[in-house]
Amino acid sequence: MAEKEIDWTWIMLDRALAIRGIEGFSNVANIVASLVNNGMVEAVYIENTSKPRYRVSEQGHQLLRENNDN
Repeated sequence: MAEKEIDWTWIMLDRALAIRGIEGFSNVANIVASLVNNGMVEAVYIENTSKPRYRVSEQGHQLLRENNDN
């Protein structure tokens, strides 16, 4: 989701992980909430509280760049 620079919902993330065969993400909503709380992801559309949209934050992009460099 980070490389596409798009807004996304936790449902979209759950589907993307399932398509790639990544298991163990049975509670994606809590994972996304944790990413928001740690500054890695920001909520960009919260008018519909049942389907908020998110985007990887600048801090999240920086961490991804650092991990790719290693």
